[in-house]
Amino acid sequence: IKSFSVKGVAGTISGDTIKVTLPYAAKFDNEIAKFTTSEMATVTFDDTSAEVISEKTRLDFTKTVNLTVKSEDGKSTTKYKVIVEAPLSFSDVTPDKWYYNVVMQAAKEGIIEGNGDGTFGPEKSVKRGDFVLMLARAAGVTQAELDTYTSTPFIDVKMDSYYAKQIAWAADQGHISGYKDASFKPDQYITRQEVASIFTRVMDLDLVTNPSESAKYKDHSSIAGWAVGYIYALKDAGIMNGHKDGTFTPTSDLTRAQTAQTMINYKNVK
Repeated sequence: IKSFSVKGVAGTISGDTIKVTLPYAAKFDNEIAKFTTSEMATVTFDDTSAEVISEKTRLDFTKTVNLTVKSEDGKSTTKYKVIVEAPLSFSDVTPDKWYYNVVMQAAKEGIIEGNGDGTFGPEKSVKRGDFVLMLARAAGVTQAELDTYTSTPFIDVKMDSYYAKQIAWAADQGHISGYKDASFKPDQYITRQEVASIFTRVMDLDLVTNPSESAKYKDHSSIAGWAVGYIYALKDAGIMNGHKDGTFTPTSDLTRAQTAQTMINYKNVK
C-alpha cells in the first residue's frame, strides 16, 4: 500500500502498520478508505477472500483492520494492520480551561458538535438557528417529534435548512418568537439577553422584574427593559450567571463555551 486515508485524513505507513488519527468525536465504524497500491494488486480483508476496493468498500475501523495485499502475479503478499483513532478531546479545549468539563459533556451527549477538524472554537459566537438546534437536543426532542413539522412561521426559515424543524418546534412550543416582519434571522448571532428570554420560556420560570439592589448586575442599566425579568429569573434558577467582574454583558454574543455551560445547567435542573 502506497497511500491510505479515511474521511480525507491521510494515514502514516510504517512497516506493516498504517495509522490514521481523525479529529475528536469523528465516527469511523462504517467508513470507506481511499488507498493506492502497486499496479494491479488486490487487497483483501482479515485473511479472507473478501476484496477491499478503494473508495467503495465500507469497514469498521473501531477495531484493528487487517489487510492483505497480493501482487498481480500472486507471488507476493504483504499484510498490514490499520489502526484508526481519534483524540480524547478537542485540540483547543484543554483541562485548564473553565469550560473544559461542560464542553466535553455537551459534546458527549450530542448537544453541541465540533468544527469537523478537531477544534471546537470555544470563543466563537453562536447563530440563532444553531442555538435553537442545540436547545432541541438538550431538551431531548426526538426525530419523530421533529418530523411532524412541515413549516415554520418565519419567512426566512426554509424547511430545507438543517435547523428548520427545531425552529418550528421551538416556535410551536412558545419558546421563541421572531421579529415584527415575521423573520427569525437564524444566521444572526444570538445575544446573552436573547438566550435568557428563551430559557425562561422553556423552563416556564416566573419573571423577576424587580431584582433587589444587591442582586443587580453591575451593568444592570445596559439590560433592555424587556429582558430584565428573564435575566434575573435565570440567575435565580442558576442556569445563566454573569461574569466574574459582576457584569452580565446582555448585548454581547453568546459564545460556544457559554452555550455548552447553559445547556448543561439546563439539563441538570430540568
